[in-house]
Amino acid sequence: MSYEEGGDILNVVFPCGTVVINKKVFIYYGGADKVVGVATIKIEELIKVFLNKMSIKKSTIIAAAIFFLAILLGILHSFLDPSAGVVLLSELQPLVEKLMVLEEWQLVLFIFLNNSVKILAAILLGTLLSIFPIFFLLLNGYLIGLIAQHFGLALVLAGIVPHGIFEIPALLLGAGAGIHLGWIVFKRRDCLKDELIQALWLFLKVIVPLLLIASLVEVFLTPHILDTMIGY
Repeated sequence: MSYEEGGDILNVVFPCGTVVINKKVFIYYGGADKVVGVATIKIEELIKVFLNKMSIKKSTIIAAAIFFLAILLGILHSFLDPSAGVVLLSELQPLVEKLMVLEEWQLVLFIFLNNSVKILAAILLGTLLSIFPIFFLLLNGYLIGLIAQHFGLALVLAGIVPHGIFEIPALLLGAGAGIHLGWIVFKRRDCLKDELIQALWLFLKVIVPLLLIASLVEVFLTPHILDTMIGY
């Protein structure tokens, strides 16, 4: 506000005192060393802001930690039992063969919808005490680790990094939002509706565009990089 910026000391605002009356916080402050103002907020709204600013970020960090721990577990499993990678590839072979016959645009659509549905499920089912998003992170991280140990780090990085720089952040954001919603259900169920709406906006505005870009890169760029690495 203009009266907070212009006065004896320009652009200076500082709190003077805080009281709580009827579940509303009143914060008295000085503006520009000339006026005294008061800002108010309901305690419930303040708690919602605090939960949003702190927990979503924290949950995404937790999601990243779980994901990378699962990658290490996959690497360790494949190192101790090299046949694990062979078994995984044999199980994936029928799916790969079906995907190979698709046109490029069909493959983009399949990858995009598959990832979008799974991440949306991780968000929505996160309300069940975060169980599904944690499992989702563990499974995907473990599979990446297993494949990385089997094929070698350089080849796997070439096959994952180009689209992974878009897809992995989308995965972590979605799983982090799901974990956050599970925490909200456990701690502040009255805030669930608002937090769920915010998570869905995150999905539509950030995660979906990231997944679309990732699917395009995975179909049109990643195969060429792999061909160069392999030597074809």
